[in-house]
Amino acid sequence: MNDLKRVILETVTWVRKVNPDFEKNYYRSDELKPLSCKGYLDLPKEEFYKLIAKRSNYLHENKIELLTESEVVELGSLIWSDPEDSVYDGGAEFYAQGLYDVSECPPWDTWIAKGKDFAAFNHLGNAILSWLPKEHFNKFYSGKAISIMDNMDWILKLGRVNPFLQTIIGKPENLIFEEPPIKWNTDKLVDINNDRWA
Repeated sequence: MNDLKRVILETVTWVRKVNPDFEKNYYRSDELKPLSCKGYLDLPKEEFYKLIAKRSNYLHENKIELLTESEVVELGSLIWSDPEDSVYDGGAEFYAQGLYDVSECPPWDTWIAKGKDFAAFNHLGNAILSWLPKEHFNKFYSGKAISIMDNMDWILKLGRVNPFLQTIIGKPENLIFEEPPIKWNTDKLVDINNDRWA
């Protein structure tokens, strides 16, 4: 199994089996919480990859069986995001209902790699590749629609990549712009911001 496929399977397995409840912590588990920084832009480069290794080790040590490729295909899609190109206005965070933070960074439980790490995604440079569960497609779409920056999107269909990757990239159809529910308010937003990086 190549590294990219393994990391994708591990990421989706984590989100489905270890931390499946988005409302609990917005896919920002304490087990994977990055250390020694106040936000994504302060995150040392090696910490990004330590998080991915920590997730892999946890799954292995706890003998959690990885989901199969065919299961993963049914569960979501890959997206890219570039928090370094954000205006930190909180718009995407609010309309994506916490799926993004104020710097338009996706939840750390969903991180897969940087685009530059793999030839197929090299054109995305330093952007974060992450996993988007199908049940949150509309949240992502709403956050992206409201963002004034062009710094997040679905990964467009690629030329010559393996069949598995082709099945988990591309823009889904029938997306709906969602207004955040009344119960999801800025008080909750402030709480998760204050507690997110410590």
